Amino acid sequence: MGFAEVHEGAAGVELIAAGYAEAMEKSSEALISSHCPAIVDLIERHYPTLIKNLVRVISPMVAIGRFLKTAYGPEVKVVYLSSCIAAKFEIQAEETQGAIDMVLTYREMEEIFHKREVDPARLAEDAFDGLEPHLGRLFPIAEGTFKAFSIATDPLDTEIVTAAGEVNAMGIIKDLAAGRINPRIVDIRFCYDAVSVAQARNQS
Repeated sequence: MGFAEVHEGAAGVELIAAGYAEAMEKSSEALISSHCPAIVDLIERHYPTLIKNLVRVISPMVAIGRFLKTAYGPEVKVVYLSSCIAAKFEIQAEETQGAIDMVLTYREMEEIFHKREVDPARLAEDAFDGLEPHLGRLFPIAEGTFKAFSIATDPLDTEIVTAAGEVNAMGIIKDLAAGRINPRIVDIRFCYDAVSVAQARNQS
């Protein structure tokens, strides 16, 4: 495809883990994770009273982008491959500009493969370049955020809450805005994670 290197985005998760731990230690009010651009945009547009609750830490995408720009120079072009179309809007924000030059969705990448007659299934596997993530690979799955950040959780603990999917996310946000709940931190994703999707398919 012409890329010089391919880095694993999960490495960006581990670059921001310390920031989340510090935020939880210092904050006296409920925190809302800020890694999902769709959630951040929703709060900024429709729930401005909750803006103060957003964790003031960049997303993993921005973190790995800045890392690469620092390592290779600002002139290096960084393209991020994501399942989230909202990431395209995140890189346009003033506070994140310059970290990522372009976001491609998986569908767009598949179209490029098709047009160039590239069949990944016929190609030999190869290792990623750069940092090798460990717990960061757990980030995309349910409750994986806190495991990736090395933050201990308890299923019976109401101080740490996770929600995935539009309906669940909206319910949590509305409860937070109305003051009906006051957890220590809430990890919200607007889309469902891969595990939740698989479980839903099995149930249907």
